Amino acid sequence: MDYWALLVTGVFTLMGGGAGALLTKRNEHRQWVRNAKQEVYSEFLNDAGLLDLRVILDGSAATPEMIAQQRKALQRLFILAPDDICEEAQNLVETVKEIARLNRNRSASMSQIQKVERKRLIDEYSRGQATITFKMKVDLHHPKHHRYKPLTSKPLED
Repeated sequence: MDYWALLVTGVFTLMGGGAGALLTKRNEHRQWVRNAKQEVYSEFLNDAGLLDLRVILDGSAATPEMIAQQRKALQRLFILAPDDICEEAQNLVETVKEIARLNRNRSASMSQIQKVERKRLIDEYSRGQATITFKMKVDLHHPKHHRYKPLTSKPLED
């Protein structure tokens, strides 16, 4: 009888150890993915020149070097980010390029149409930046929950 008790105890011990190892491995993988995403998200916002509105407004965000940096940042983002964040990132980069090109090519006096277009693009940039930041935050903290409402931001004043 003592042998059966030892055998059952041994089996349960092995099963518990295996389950614990499996859970540990899964948690380590989740933590690795979360850390990698956090790094990629931060690098994307910094490397793509999306955080500094002055860089965007002075037109330097549309230089060939900056566009190459934006593409590189987008490619890294596409590896780990969900599709909705990738789409939002592409839209934000395009908006930034449009603003930079408009400001780089403007003459000393902007027409009323150019001013309206500039304001629309800056508002779109503000909303896009707030939305992507919110989506990245949700993805980092709740990766399985992709049903969220995008953050709406108040448009910037001229």
